[in-house]
Amino acid sequence: MPFEKKVDEALKWFEDLGVDITGTNLTSTQVTNILASKAGVLVENGAHFVNDGKGYIRFNLGTQKANVLEALERMEEVFKSL
Repeated sequence: MPFEKKVDEALKWFEDLGVDITGTNLTSTQVTNILASKAGVLVENGAHFVNDGKGYIRFNLGTQKANVLEALERMEEVFKSL
């Protein structure tokens, strides 16, 4: 699957779920730690990449579609519990 298609699917998932990390009252670091421990999904703190990345997390979509979808499903369960 082309990279653009992966990005489109991930963005659609986030739009449908309505995930707003800033609305969790957690820092990006806290969210990355929660996703790692509860979902087994590793993401990066957005502030590690850009100066105004506070409140954002970064994903690597460079894998098979099945892996991306599984990670998104795991993350969805965690976000629902926040």
